[in-house]
Amino acid sequence: TEIKWGLYNFSGKPYVNWYQFAQKIFLSAEKLDLIKKAPNLIPVTSANFSTAVERPKNSKLNCQKIAKEFGIFPSNWELELKNIINYIEQGQ
Repeated sequence: TEIKWGLYNFSGKPYVNWYQFAQKIFLSAEKLDLIKKAPNLIPVTSANFSTAVERPKNSKLNCQKIAKEFGIFPSNWELELKNIINYIEQGQ
């Protein structure tokens, strides 16, 4: 069996930024009464932070290599988040 070494990207779909991801987590938790009120989040860009490294405007991960080599495809992260929060809500 050949080991397929290399760098493989993987992320869920649809594409989302960190702000959108955090917002969805808090709103889902609020809807399920896990928290009283979702905090007011403030979106920021990399331009808001001084860094020696230039950040790309689009950092979406290309998952084609892992799909081609291993048949692993991104799942819907929103559905998975809902499953995780429901699991937590049930006290598991």
